[in-house]
Amino acid sequence: MPWEKVPKDCKLAELWLSEKAARETILVVG
Repeated sequence: MPWEKVPKDCKLAELWLSEKAARETILVVG
């Protein structure tokens, strides 16, 4: 997902990034 889609709120952005990282990890591992 493009960076401009990252939520402006810091906490939301943190959650979004951790969720994105988790998805990417699942894709790599799976």
